[in-house]
Amino acid sequence: MEDFRQPTYWESFLSLALGLAPLFLIFAIAALFGFDTIRINRQPVHGPLAFVYSAATTLFLAAAIAAFQKLGFAMWRLWSPPQSSDRG
Repeated sequence: MEDFRQPTYWESFLSLALGLAPLFLIFAIAALFGFDTIRINRQPVHGPLAFVYSAATTLFLAAAIAAFQKLGFAMWRLWSPPQSSDRG
């Protein structure tokens, strides 16, 4: 049986950031055309500044989710029962 390798924080962060980027890019393009898809302090952001806030939101959300994911892996490894190597 092969040993499970958990991803590093940077692998988790990059995969999440790349996965969230298209969604927030769509939000930024919609905000560029006047839709209220991005808000800062309950105020809608429009125009090119929406791309900046969209990128910042993507990075922040990816960092937060990756941190919780790593915490979950650590808890799982800490409290999982030890693997017996004599299983046949």
